[in-house]
Amino acid sequence: MPLPPILAGPIIRRVEPISVSVWIALSKKQMVQLVLWDDNEVEAGQEGEVIPQAGNFVKSEVIETLEIANQLHIVVLTIDTSQQKLREDRIYCYNIYFGDTATTLTNDLGTAGLLKIKKSFNDKLTEGVPLGYNIGRLPTIIIPNSSLENLNVAHGSCRKIHGIGDEAFRHLDKFVQKNLGDTQKRVQQLFLTGDQIYADETPKIVLPFINQLGKEIFGDKIEALAFEVTANSNKTIPADLAHFPSACRQKVVNDSAKFTGNGISSHLLSFPEYCSTYLHYWSVDVWSEPLKLMLVKFKGSNYNEDVGSFIYYYLVNIFKDLEIEDMFELVFTFKDEAEGATKKANLLSVKGLLLGSVPTNLSAEQTERINALETLYTANFETSFPGFNDIVKMMKIVETMSETDRNVLSNVFNMGGVLEESQASMDFLEVLPLARRVLANIPTSMIFDDHEVTDDWFFSQFWKNRVLTSPLGVQVMRNALMAYTLFQDWGNVPNEYPLNLLNLPAQPAADLQTQRENYLSTIGKNKGDKIILLQKITEYGKALSAGNQPTPAQPLPESLDRFFFFGEAAAEGEVPAITSPVRWHYNVPSGPAHTFFLDTRTRREYDEFTGPPGLLSKKALDEQLPESIADENHALVFVISPVPALGLPVLEEFAQPVVGLVEGGFSGEGVGGAPEGAISGALKRDVEAWGFSERHVEQLLNRLAQFKKVAILSGDIHYGYAAFADHWKARKEENHARIIQLVSSSFKQGWSLEFVLLKSGFAQRLLAGFDYEFEKHGWKDKSLKVNGVMAPRHRNRLRRNPVVLPRHGWHHGTTTDPVEPDWAWRLRIAVDETTYENIPEFPALHLEVDKDLPEEGTSGDANEVKNTYLQMAARHNALFKMGRTRRLIWQPHFGHIFFTKSPEDANRMVLNHEYHYTCRTDGILNDDEAPDLNRAGLVSGPFTLHAIDLDVSAADKTPPPTLNDTPEPA
Repeated sequence: MPLPPILAGPIIRRVEPISVSVWIALSKKQMVQLVLWDDNEVEAGQEGEVIPQAGNFVKSEVIETLEIANQLHIVVLTIDTSQQKLREDRIYCYNIYFGDTATTLTNDLGTAGLLKIKKSFNDKLTEGVPLGYNIGRLPTIIIPNSSLENLNVAHGSCRKIHGIGDEAFRHLDKFVQKNLGDTQKRVQQLFLTGDQIYADETPKIVLPFINQLGKEIFGDKIEALAFEVTANSNKTIPADLAHFPSACRQKVVNDSAKFTGNGISSHLLSFPEYCSTYLHYWSVDVWSEPLKLMLVKFKGSNYNEDVGSFIYYYLVNIFKDLEIEDMFELVFTFKDEAEGATKKANLLSVKGLLLGSVPTNLSAEQTERINALETLYTANFETSFPGFNDIVKMMKIVETMSETDRNVLSNVFNMGGVLEESQASMDFLEVLPLARRVLANIPTSMIFDDHEVTDDWFFSQFWKNRVLTSPLGVQVMRNALMAYTLFQDWGNVPNEYPLNLLNLPAQPAADLQTQRENYLSTIGKNKGDKIILLQKITEYGKALSAGNQPTPAQPLPESLDRFFFFGEAAAEGEVPAITSPVRWHYNVPSGPAHTFFLDTRTRREYDEFTGPPGLLSKKALDEQLPESIADENHALVFVISPVPALGLPVLEEFAQPVVGLVEGGFSGEGVGGAPEGAISGALKRDVEAWGFSERHVEQLLNRLAQFKKVAILSGDIHYGYAAFADHWKARKEENHARIIQLVSSSFKQGWSLEFVLLKSGFAQRLLAGFDYEFEKHGWKDKSLKVNGVMAPRHRNRLRRNPVVLPRHGWHHGTTTDPVEPDWAWRLRIAVDETTYENIPEFPALHLEVDKDLPEEGTSGDANEVKNTYLQMAARHNALFKMGRTRRLIWQPHFGHIFFTKSPEDANRMVLNHEYHYTCRTDGILNDDEAPDLNRAGLVSGPFTLHAIDLDVSAADKTPPPTLNDTPEPA
């Protein structure tokens, strides 16, 4: 299909009073310019006319897009507003102009059709909404408010195309629109804290179209994947669907790339596939017409068996092209050679049948079935699915196959899985225009977690050794990080990628050389020479587009691998491009707060070969979090850690480690291919929390305590919660710090209905550690002596450094020497504080208890007590059916952070964290997996609120007693 001029974007990236940066991807090389108005009422002109630039506030230079491939050109445009600083009480709008030359910028967001509503397929899918929220208006931006009381931040993570549940961008778009003109209530920054794409879990039905778009934007060229690299041999296989079909990649990814994830049968492999996937996550315009047609048409069919069959036969149509002879051992599994020979023969036989002529001896039942599906599909559509006749042909052939042959096909493609994935993908597709609009209006900062590359990425030293010595593993990770550089990191800190220093002439002018040296001595020294990195990525993309395959042994891939994984030594008298792998951490201003984004994936430390990692080495911690901040009057420090630092005690202290140990110890082999009894990382265990390395989490908390008031924003775990810890160094009140953990996960990757009991009040309390306060005391570089009764699990901790002992399970009369710890902290889980009266969407469900039970020592009327219990039961039953949870949020959602004055003391501030997600008002149990075609009974809103004191009371500042002061049991 013809590609649109704007493939994806615009996405507002870094915005501060002195600069504005916008990311955009186009389908051909263009000269582009960013223009800003001190006005939010600028309107589009007539159809096809560009918006005049008259009256603009400020504009950028006209620059050229960066060519990544034949039809993929990306740029981050930055306006310098240091002479006219942006004001927090103003709303600004912007436009992007583009053309073939600097003097012919004859296109803009309006001519690209992004300022109006676009419909397709007889109005059955809204393909586009006006980026400016109001038809014909330009998108707008604001900067963070300098007052903490008026600061509004949103965050979230984990957005998978076919994830379970309602896509959370639906809620965020609604919230932005509601507060669009209010600079004090509108979301001023959006933090995406990891897993912006799921490279390892692509829907089976979508992957073929992702592969096709990747091929198209790279000039119909296909990347070759490396399987064997020696001095005499470079075995490569093209990354096409004939060699790596959808749903058939699990074995090659596990065995050849050495990745350890489960359920990754449609893992991305090539650089074109990774680039295409980002485009699919950010723009509905690149989704293939046949794919949209298929999903839209099948939305209204209740996903019956016929619909599932059509999708299934679509994949079968691809399967007929599979190069089984070349790929059998890489794609399919078998126990021994005899089974392998039989399975290969069966697959070749089925492939031969699929390539045969269409049978004519169909039964009446078969004919009726096929005709009914054809009628179902083509009804009310002017255009049928391209290749529909080929798919019907496949159906006719398969319908006449023996049951054995049909089972062979079913083993290749899991029909049930395809159907469920297609259902969820439709919800993603519907919300995609809204997600694009949000990203065009809210300054957005991003950081990877693992799924941008692959699950369990750098989980253990064992994992690293295996994958970094695998040619295919290195190539896939390289492809992922090249795409991350272009689609995410470039916009986080645009001055790390100054385009004026790109492609310098052989003998640069003196001023350019000076700029180059200054860059290397500042940014380049600390973060790596990202200009050279960007240049090498474009060289790689251009080489692919030209059909020149960069093989692993060539200088270009080797140089990229040094940037991403290995670093390189400095030549004598020269400044190296990078002395160690490129650094991805950064920080952004957030009004009265400082925000630090941590890279907890590539700067890890491993105490054991196959054990859980420490997410930041001491050197990495020093680089990413300073010991102090120059602005000592900062109101708050935000720290973005993709993985939560303060987890649920029940899960981190007991459940997940036990599951991993049991599996590793008794399954006969280690997790993820590790030696027997070892835990090396795999999707089901995911033991990557900070808490699994006590030394590293205590190191982090002690650093955070320096800042006094900290909010850690995290994702990763596919549920949301809020916790807070009070931290004391040397148990002194003046050393008190309040560290708040806010988790928002996921945007779209919720929990299945089979886990519905997780929404119950009992399960919520159980997983949150009931209502206990979880407390730990720590000693560093000390020999700690304990006298008295001590649990074995605690005594084992005495051999570690630091020694960290929890208060729970501590016996009265047992003492420590020294008595005073170097630090202590107490963790609590926040509980929802909303009432139905706060939520106007539920006028008929005001079930709050209006009469409390009698206080202790007083008598109460029996009927009054009974009625109170009945009201409480009715309330909890309603909460359960609505899907509203009070501690742990399992539904897809986003988190909104805002601040209010404490009702107890107007001089103290409260951090409020509300979760926006879907609830039901119709009394039907919230079935996250079932398609809700008309969305009746569903409502979006902030249904859970956790309010945590940022400025704590005197009582909360009081240090805890020592472990020697454990009270005697009652």
